[in-house]
Amino acid sequence: AGKITVALRSTLAQVLPDGRPDGHFGPGGIFTIDKPRRVFINALVRSGHRILVAGSAANRIYVGRYLLPAGS
Repeated sequence: AGKITVALRSTLAQVLPDGRPDGHFGPGGIFTIDKPRRVFINALVRSGHRILVAGSAANRIYVGRYLLPAGS
């Protein structure tokens, strides 16, 4: 609880309440969407260990669901 998850272009980052990167989320607290190419995230919703992102990829609508590892 209290973790903050944000997105910029195709990169998601998560920090702990004290501002340190959350290593459980990914190396350095960062997760990058690499497929499809050229993803630009416009919205992110997190519920428990699930993240839903929406945006565009190569001029098409992109919606992705991700299951986070335990502890993130």
